Amino acid sequence: MTHCEQALAFMQEHGSITPQDALHFKPHGCTRLAARIADLKALGYDIAKVMETKRYDDGVSVSYARYYLEDMNDEQGPVS
Repeated sequence: MTHCEQALAFMQEHGSITPQDALHFKPHGCTRLAARIADLKALGYDIAKVMETKRYDDGVSVSYARYYLEDMNDEQGPVS
């Protein structure tokens, strides 16, 4: 299964995906989720992005994207 297929399946199953989620793909983690999302968009999938920030106990904050599959009724493939 390609990283694009894994990202799509993850969003369909869990509702959204973050770069942290993609790093846990087996057997090889995806370190370029934004590129795979761009590939999926080019194939016609409607994917939205929301930026989130997480603050750790040591005061460090990190920002990251959370991607959502907008059209969850895509069992037959991307919208034309």
